[in-house]
Amino acid sequence: MVAPPPPKLKPNPTTAVFILLLFLHHTAASDHPDAAPLLLFKSTADPQNSILTSWNSTSDPCSSWAGVSCIRDRVARLVLENFNLQNSLPSSIASLTHLRVLSLKQNAFSGQIPDLSNLTALKLLFISHNRFSGEFPPSLTSLSKLYRLDLSYNNFSGEIPLALNRLTHLLTLRLEENSFAGAISAINLPNLQDFNVSGNELAGEVPRSFSGFPASSFWGMMNPRISDCTC
Repeated sequence: MVAPPPPKLKPNPTTAVFILLLFLHHTAASDHPDAAPLLLFKSTADPQNSILTSWNSTSDPCSSWAGVSCIRDRVARLVLENFNLQNSLPSSIASLTHLRVLSLKQNAFSGQIPDLSNLTALKLLFISHNRFSGEFPPSLTSLSKLYRLDLSYNNFSGEIPLALNRLTHLLTLRLEENSFAGAISAINLPNLQDFNVSGNELAGEVPRSFSGFPASSFWGMMNPRISDCTC
């Protein structure tokens, strides 16, 4: 006796839709242009995967990753303050070319700042209260859209570069409690509203354009005096 053929299974539309959505979700996360740089950042800053636990390869950075905000599906804000992140700042962060705000305040990052010149959309940079070292990061002077810059409470050293004058939109410059040395007499940033270089090893004249800031902004300078130059 010939056995009857097995019944044909009817496709379950609910299951099909679920599989399709799962596939699209995974594909969207894998193909997101900013996911790989962020995951490289995480592998250095959180090597034990104990802090940035929402950052993973199966979720969308723009919808569920802590500290990440997007505009038009590109990462525009990365705000990770007081997260106890550590080690050096990975150079992969420079691949976030749509970044407008980067705040890594009050962590345990160390070492030198990588080249950030690709972050041409960056407007706010806050990396205070870390352990960064080395000279003033030269790539920062090319970020023409910056208007808030806070490098305070780190271990930076060397001179404050004259190339800082290129940042004509700068409203905030916080460099206090580092080891910067030399003079600031040639710094010309007429739009500054918030300025502090106290707790460094600076000396010499204070530009007349800085005369409106309180003496506490220059605490620790050797023989500070207002420049007679009106140029």
